[in-house]
Amino acid sequence: MQAAHTQDPESSFGKTMIRNVRVFDGTGMSELRTVVIDGELIGRDPTGAHQIIDGEGGYLVPGLIDAHVHVHTGDHLQQLLIHGVTTALDMAMWPAEKMQLLRGQEGLPDLRTAGLPATKAGSVHSCVLPLPQEAFLSSPEQAVSWVKRRIDEGSDYIKIIADVPGPDQSVMNAISAEARQRGKMVVAHAASYNPFSMALEAKVDVVTHVACDKAVDTDLAERMVASRMIAVPVGLELDDMISIDSDTLFVDFMHDARNHENAIFERCSLTSAQTIRLTSYNSRQEQYSRTCELQQC
Repeated sequence: MQAAHTQDPESSFGKTMIRNVRVFDGTGMSELRTVVIDGELIGRDPTGAHQIIDGEGGYLVPGLIDAHVHVHTGDHLQQLLIHGVTTALDMAMWPAEKMQLLRGQEGLPDLRTAGLPATKAGSVHSCVLPLPQEAFLSSPEQAVSWVKRRIDEGSDYIKIIADVPGPDQSVMNAISAEARQRGKMVVAHAASYNPFSMALEAKVDVVTHVACDKAVDTDLAERMVASRMIAVPVGLELDDMISIDSDTLFVDFMHDARNHENAIFERCSLTSAQTIRLTSYNSRQEQYSRTCELQQC
């Protein structure tokens, strides 16, 4: 699209006319038409438009919302915008200063985030991610102060990582109840059947990922519908990410391999003995490893 002219380029909320576009109305695309954006509203009268844009026969759709992202840099936000995303829901971000740095940048997507998520020491994510100790909760009594700190830091919603092993039901219940008491929605990461059920018991608002070990059955699905739980499956190329044999689950991670000389490739293996071993390789194929004993719930 091209701007035909701009009368007042400094006006952020002036009137803009977009002509020669097809508009998605929720059911299909319209014929070519003109759309007027008057301040923060869709208007009708193009008189006095500060900016006129020729859509050149293209398609005009609302900004997309990506309901599960992990944003680390402003470049990530720029890439989201290029693909039509104007609101991004980040699922884990720390420290708090990083949240403030990435938020509210003019011309980039609106960023909402959970901030620091909750898990427990000895969980899969406690080994895979460089989480600070503050992320590890072991008793429901910790929930009140933990949720308060997240809200004070600016978290838009509260995130629980429902690993198995991971936070037990009482901890999840306490976090969820405290968040609701303070007017915050609760999101649960649940990538297997039991965590799905635990998230439902904890009355979370949103569950992300899909159960990889067992399909969600009718009973659980009906309970999710009855509780109005929102499900965000999160599309993944699982064939490229996970391979399973009788004893071991392998998950491969690749961090910024295309952009950094010292890219890190990681293989996380979860064995039946409940031991997680994180093996990493840099771009020169130098290997280093660490092992973490998982704790049973």
